[in-house]
Amino acid sequence: MSTTNMFIGIGRLTRDPVFKMTSSGLPVCKFSIAIDRIGKLVDGKRQTDFFDCTAWRQKAEFVNNFLSKGRLVAVTGRVEINTASGEDGIKRKFINITVDTIESLETKAQVEALGSNNQQKTNPPQPYQEFDSGYNKQQPTQPQPPQQHQHPESAMDDFDMVDPFADQN
Repeated sequence: MSTTNMFIGIGRLTRDPVFKMTSSGLPVCKFSIAIDRIGKLVDGKRQTDFFDCTAWRQKAEFVNNFLSKGRLVAVTGRVEINTASGEDGIKRKFINITVDTIESLETKAQVEALGSNNQQKTNPPQPYQEFDSGYNKQQPTQPQPPQQHQHPESAMDDFDMVDPFADQN
């Protein structure tokens, strides 16, 4: 019996995508999606899961050029679990979805109705900073100022990692 590692999700982008070119010239784009769980509400609120995603090559360019925070998308890909040790010495696991396909699920008219312009956006490549999906944070009891969240140096932060699709021609 064979096994399959496949992620399929429909959700909204939690932030604008972060686009960068690797040192070898490959486009890569990182973004996060929020997906509401199906089922009972907890304390009258929906439960939401957050997934960090990485798109490569043409998919990265598509995400960068046509998607932004709040857009509804369908993503398929494979789940990768990476570990890194923090400054406190505690090992943490990070889940990342390597995107195989991504599709916008909103029509041009729906995007325009939300106040977004229909022109192709152009986000120039910028230095990548790890974004925090908020998945592992506890809800504060009182409003607190935003904190900069930094992960230790790990394979997750390295855009010069090996292209996962290099052997697929």
